[in-house]
Amino acid sequence: MCSSDLIDWSALAPDGQFIRFPSYPWHKQSYWTESSDSKVSRLPCLGHPILGSRLPGSRLVFQGFIDVRAQPFAEDHKIQGHVLMPGTGFVEMGLALGKEIYGAGNFALCDVELLKAAFMPERETLMTQTIFDSRTGRYLIESQPLGQPHRPWTVHSAGVLRERPPTNPTIRPTLEDARKRCVNSLPANVFYDLFRSCGFAFGPSFRGLKQIRLGDAEMLGAVTVPFECEADLGNYTFHPAVLDACLQGNFGCFLTHSRLGNSLGDIENQVRKAEIFMPSGYDEVRLYRP
Repeated sequence: MCSSDLIDWSALAPDGQFIRFPSYPWHKQSYWTESSDSKVSRLPCLGHPILGSRLPGSRLVFQGFIDVRAQPFAEDHKIQGHVLMPGTGFVEMGLALGKEIYGAGNFALCDVELLKAAFMPERETLMTQTIFDSRTGRYLIESQPLGQPHRPWTVHSAGVLRERPPTNPTIRPTLEDARKRCVNSLPANVFYDLFRSCGFAFGPSFRGLKQIRLGDAEMLGAVTVPFECEADLGNYTFHPAVLDACLQGNFGCFLTHSRLGNSLGDIENQVRKAEIFMPSGYDEVRLYRP
């Protein structure tokens, strides 16, 4: 319950007096004091949520921002307690770049390299620039802490963007055959316990892998879009958290079983002892149904 009353201005400013504002407009000067970091978090993102929008000029350069306030899903991607932009975020930036230049489905990302991780401190914004060379098709994704021009730029990812006409996949594996080969089920909670024990604390946004079946050096998984990602799903070419879930089962932990000749009888025990290998790049990335 609240109530209101007249303000006793004499108590606040006993020696002051009211004056009129000038009737002419301000001389095109802004008196709003605000840091660059605050401005990024306050204003809506222009263009793609991570890639950003193209800068004016003859060069093809897109500028965006990496910040947990702009990409809240990333807060669920923690490595050793630190929030980290997933590598799929940089793949998504490449896909969004290709869509901007060639149109949906008319390109492929080739020789994609994941060079350096992008940690996302709680109160720091990274300004990103994606630079595209139209002569060679090569692109670079780099970042610099916002408002700190003296800091060096860090290159996080690089690749080659190739124009390709839309086509259907050349390999069409049948789901029924894969189910026959992958007969051992693995509970999703056990799968994510493995990552947690290795320092990968995945939150709800990065727990999209719901059903897991294992075979001989092969895995079949069912991925759903987490509730936390549904609202902004349409803003991405392929949402980084959903793409990450699709790739999680490809970690080399499952290949270790076949290489060492272990039995898949005690699946849970073997998974907890398995190794995890982080991807460092992709030969080709292509989206068939944008």
